[in-house]
Amino acid sequence: MYRSLVLWVALIVAPIIGTGCSVLEGSGSEDYRSSILTALVWPEPGNITVYMAPTLAGSGEAVAEADREAIRNGFRAWTNGLSGMAVAFVTTESEADIVVRFAVSSPGVTIARTTVSPASSTEIAKVTMLFLVNPAPHDLDLTCLHEIGRALGMVDGRSPYAFDVMSGQPNLTPAPSERDLETLRVIYREQGLEI
Repeated sequence: MYRSLVLWVALIVAPIIGTGCSVLEGSGSEDYRSSILTALVWPEPGNITVYMAPTLAGSGEAVAEADREAIRNGFRAWTNGLSGMAVAFVTTESEADIVVRFAVSSPGVTIARTTVSPASSTEIAKVTMLFLVNPAPHDLDLTCLHEIGRALGMVDGRSPYAFDVMSGQPNLTPAPSERDLETLRVIYREQGLEI
């Protein structure tokens, strides 16, 4: 009953909040680092490159601009709250740290899959992300935020707080919470990096 009520309230409030790329206020500044089972860092967090495939995997059909924009907005939402982290979009896959692909369907994938390849026990070497283009646009926005959190270092684990982007519960959070951002900062601080 309570979970249904929270979801109902979120559905009513979400259109008012909008889908801007600012940090969600009022979510507390504590972190949930202990809930992240696998945490890795980019060795140069101020210089992460992202390539988005222009066509759908397997079909050659062009990716809709709205889907590409959801990815850009997701990265922007995370990096706007992290002064030491920057993402640049590149036009060739070979120069990218993170490769984003889109597909209509893929075996074993319901909405998205993020694969993180470690360079060591603490650092990320490469990330490949696959997003299915059939979810509703708002679902893709939320999925992007969650999967980008994984690509930036919160590889395995979830926030125990329902209104964090990295929560395992369905929510309508339009941006990473301050708690999401602080958790990522803690992960990078553990490796001597400030973001």
